[in-house]
Amino acid sequence: MALVTFNLTDLFAATFGYTPMNVKFDANATSIRQTGDESSDIKFSSPQIVNKKSQAGMYGGYYAKDVLGRDVFMPLTLGGLVLPYVWMNVKGTKRIVETPMTDRDGSVLEIIAIDNWQIGVKGFALKHDGTFPEEEIEDLRKLFMRKESVSCKSVLTDIFLLSKENNGNDKVVMRDLEIMENQGIQHVRGFQFTLTSDMILELELA
Repeated sequence: MALVTFNLTDLFAATFGYTPMNVKFDANATSIRQTGDESSDIKFSSPQIVNKKSQAGMYGGYYAKDVLGRDVFMPLTLGGLVLPYVWMNVKGTKRIVETPMTDRDGSVLEIIAIDNWQIGVKGFALKHDGTFPEEEIEDLRKLFMRKESVSCKSVLTDIFLLSKENNGNDKVVMRDLEIMENQGIQHVRGFQFTLTSDMILELELA
């Protein structure tokens, strides 16, 4: 199979409007890493440091294999669907009641609760042989159409979803889905969606 070589950093910038840290991705690579700018002051001083950063942490390994057998950093598995080329962010908000004080500056803040975690995901559906990623996009559509919460597995999301405060629950709801336009590129389509953590409550009957 002839492989198509492309640069994920350039694709990300063209699709989402800004440039992430450099991503090395070519047909001869044995791994895909997000690295700093070559001109920056932050550099890995030796391969041993890189290997140490690749070791598994408290929530499992940071790397997994893509369809070509190369290592990819922090993929996402959502409802059984593996998404290898993704960027994620996690946002949490607190519900706060603010009560002004009479004849005094400021106010009293009362933290009522912490809202569900919001997880933003950006990524690419792609075919390495240069054809349109029809099956990959269809898998995303099917995932979005499911009327249920699904399991979310990634080192980053596990830190928040599997916490004691969340009762170790990794279930999320896929709130939206957008397939992006990639001008002039046949074999890649960018996508983005938002996940909301699904809290499990235990009701006790009096």
